[in-house]
Amino acid sequence: MHHVIERHQCSNGYPDSNHPECYPAGPVVVCEGSAAIVLTSDAASGNQWYKDGSPIGGATATTLNITTVPGNSGSYTVISTVSGCASAVSNAVSVTIDALPLVTPVVTPATTTICSGNTVTVNIAGSQAGINYELFDGGTSLSSPVAGTGGAINITTSALTANTTITVRATNPVTSCTTLLSGTSVVTVTPIPTTPNVTPAGPVVVCEGSAAIVLTSDAASGNQWYKDGSPIGGATATTLNITTVPGNSGSYTVISTVSGCASAVSNAVSITIDALPLVTPVVTPATTTICSGNTVTVNIAGSQAGINYELFDGGTSLSSPVAGTGGAINITTSALTANTTITVRATNPITSCTTLLSGTSVVTVTPIPTTPNVTRPAR
Repeated sequence: MHHVIERHQCSNGYPDSNHPECYPAGPVVVCEGSAAIVLTSDAASGNQWYKDGSPIGGATATTLNITTVPGNSGSYTVISTVSGCASAVSNAVSVTIDALPLVTPVVTPATTTICSGNTVTVNIAGSQAGINYELFDGGTSLSSPVAGTGGAINITTSALTANTTITVRATNPVTSCTTLLSGTSVVTVTPIPTTPNVTPAGPVVVCEGSAAIVLTSDAASGNQWYKDGSPIGGATATTLNITTVPGNSGSYTVISTVSGCASAVSNAVSITIDALPLVTPVVTPATTTICSGNTVTVNIAGSQAGINYELFDGGTSLSSPVAGTGGAINITTSALTANTTITVRATNPITSCTTLLSGTSVVTVTPIPTTPNVTRPAR
């Protein structure tokens, strides 16, 4: 409340209120839309209020209510006239009503959907130069203030984890007058799927040609499998079957995407598929005949360095392992007493991966005749 106090009398005995005073003396500075400013004169009657020296029509009450619109800024005074005697003009109260920022700049997007933890960039078209803009969710700030340019500006929120209605608060940094823009941005936040777990956890080490390796994700849907960080085309099922060829060695992961939102990357499963020894070294002789109890020397042409070779008859070893040299090697059997098909087992001693060479040596064993018995003729 602002008050005007009478101080003097007319010389004829009527109140003169010479030089009334207003309290507080001002200046009064408020923002547009604030509560009305009420000035009060304590002259019981005869008041006439003035703005910038001009009488305000109908403003003859003890109080003057000033609506807080910028057009009502000015210098306010009052004169009290009683029985034809007018007081001097009161002290002037300066009233400044600062305009609010415009509420009309257009806010986009009006609606949007994001994944939890992501941000939203809000565009404000037709921003005012000299006005700062800040994003809010209710009373919580979502951004730093950004100065208007007179054109379009972009403001990015902090990470959002729940559905949010973004409002834009416009503030004049000089007057501190603030308002909300009429437009809002309604954000729907989709949860991030749980990070999948892949079993077996690994590492998995097998030999080429073994049974397929089956990886399983515990995500019920939305799976995409990756090898060494690159997506595997068509691999979107809960399980992934990996054929055991060396080229499929690598690190396997899965990501689950639901409603457009991707989980974090699963645990990585390391898979090593060790190559088998070559089956192509040539085995000779292809066929041979020996006498029972003799041995056979098998030649392996084009052996692999780092591979051990051993002769077998079915599951029975016929020799000790012999290391390949990169060239031809010879391996001699133990004594043979029956027809035998010699196979050559090639083993990598580091990986324990083993295979049979494609060539064999078929041995026909001729029995040893019975030892003759020599008799002497009778005398």
